[in-house]
Amino acid sequence: MFKKIILLVFLLFITIVDSRWGHYGRTGYSNSGYKTYRHNGKTNYVHRLVATKAYGKIPKGHEVHHKNRIKTDNRPQNLQVVSKAQHMAIHTKGL
Repeated sequence: MFKKIILLVFLLFITIVDSRWGHYGRTGYSNSGYKTYRHNGKTNYVHRLVATKAYGKIPKGHEVHHKNRIKTDNRPQNLQVVSKAQHMAIHTKGL
């Protein structure tokens, strides 16, 4: 329950401070339409953070897929960690 509240707060507000996650700075959007945030001077994707917090470390060569194809819908239940090949197949076949 606590994780869901923190994720919701993170997605709704510009910044978040959590003793377990540290401070995440300003949010924005990438040129491709994904929500981003700044951390330690680096721009990162919100969907990768949410997937990591919800499902654990994302393995090398894997990507995070938005099941409903809405790039800004970063709810854990909408995210799926898949291999790069699986991700390409999903988008190629229109599944």
